[in-house]
Amino acid sequence: FDIALPTLKRSGLTAAVFVVAATLDRGQEVDWVDDPPDFTLETLTRNQIQALDAEGIDIGSHSLFHKNLTTLTYAACVDDLTTSRLILEEIVNKPVPYLAYPRGLWNETVAKAAQTAGYLGAFSLPVGPEPVGAFSMPRIGIWRDNGPREFWLKNTRTYQSVRTSRFYELVGG
Repeated sequence: FDIALPTLKRSGLTAAVFVVAATLDRGQEVDWVDDPPDFTLETLTRNQIQALDAEGIDIGSHSLFHKNLTTLTYAACVDDLTTSRLILEEIVNKPVPYLAYPRGLWNETVAKAAQTAGYLGAFSLPVGPEPVGAFSMPRIGIWRDNGPREFWLKNTRTYQSVRTSRFYELVGG
């Protein structure tokens, strides 16, 4: 928030931020990073989400609790995704039509649950070929430790093409 928003504004760029809705009351420590850095990662707060929205940043859902949605029942998945969407819509006072699956993990049941929960589409993190559609749009993660070179590379068409090909696994994706 403190670094990305001013950088985006200076550069005349916009972005989308996908939010884990249950963590917004006070900004909570992130506990789902596989290889956490030496410093504490915290989630955004409600006020920060409102500030991002006011600056034209698109707000999307990243679920309610950041669970692996493929392990939930259909009903639990619909409940998680609906609750997340409603919380975020109340904060930004407008529709939140898009979801980024936690860890990019999804299957057809999760995609159907997302549609039932009221989303228009959802983003995955493909690590090879997978079907592309409204509920399986490929996304690329931009992480805190990505430098300018990685940011540039991840925003090229070549990277997206490699990321969604069988070649990605061969090069150590």
